[in-house]
Amino acid sequence: MAELPKRTLGRTGLEVTTLGFGAMELRGAPVGPAITDQQAEKVLNAVLDAGINFIDTSIDYGRSEELIGRFIAHRRPEYFLASKCGCIPGAAMGAEHIHTAENIRAGVEQSLRRMKTDYLDLVQFHRSLTRHQFEEQGALEAALAL
Repeated sequence: MAELPKRTLGRTGLEVTTLGFGAMELRGAPVGPAITDQQAEKVLNAVLDAGINFIDTSIDYGRSEELIGRFIAHRRPEYFLASKCGCIPGAAMGAEHIHTAENIRAGVEQSLRRMKTDYLDLVQFHRSLTRHQFEEQGALEAALAL
């Protein structure tokens, strides 16, 4: 198989494949398709075996982060990992997002534990933020301090 093309991700200097993997469908039922642990393991390893090196997930995606940690944490040097902040750990899908410094930190720390890693290559705000959230709730400062 030919190597997948790569591009630099913004100003990060990270070279990521132009095809990434969005892990939302690993969330499982009831909001996503039913997926067994064996299927998740096969999918995640197939993604890396195919040369895809960018994986995007979120606390909001149910079991997605836990499955990534369980099945490909041992391959961490092979991929760039992106997750979201502002999600409330343990909240239902579609729940309100809270972009306070405390919630951003708690969410990222939970993501790190679940994915069995000590760093994320990219942290994204999961919802559009208002100026109030950026300035008064300290969302931007909290994310930059991670």
